[in-house]
Amino acid sequence: MVDIKGLPFASNEAYPDSQTFSGNSTDAKLLSKAFSSCGSETTAILQYVFQHYVIPDEDISNILGKIARTEMIHHELLGEAIVKCGETPYYTNGFGGDYTTKCVYESSNLTDMLLQNINDEKAAIEYYEAIKPKLSNDNLKAMIDRIVLDEVIHIDTFTKLLEYINYYKDIEKPENT
Repeated sequence: MVDIKGLPFASNEAYPDSQTFSGNSTDAKLLSKAFSSCGSETTAILQYVFQHYVIPDEDISNILGKIARTEMIHHELLGEAIVKCGETPYYTNGFGGDYTTKCVYESSNLTDMLLQNINDEKAAIEYYEAIKPKLSNDNLKAMIDRIVLDEVIHIDTFTKLLEYINYYKDIEKPENT
């Protein structure tokens, strides 16, 4: 039997001190999309918490709960950075409209969930890497680098969970369907 209980959910590297953050309104705008939009930390938190609740396998559910808590740290860092840049971390859809939970992928199929999670994490890394050179200071860039370390670990953990459920197919069957 494969033991998945020890799969990582975050890097061991320290997060940057939010007291060192500074920036301008352009920085805040770039960080706001990562804070709250369909491809944001807000969505990741809600999606992984949803999965934590509905996945009947306790080990997988616990891993998703831990990953959700890691995403909450990212959310907090981004929110604090936006404030340090002189703006308010509003919940929007990234295009000026209100945030909606329609962004959250709610499937009952574990394989589909994990594949979506992998794609979402890859998209998050792509966005972070795209905005990093546009940020005005090294402290914000260091925050992005640290967040990306966790996102890479999440991809690896989700990939290992996919391999695990593909080996143990009976896990995928929902209890109440």
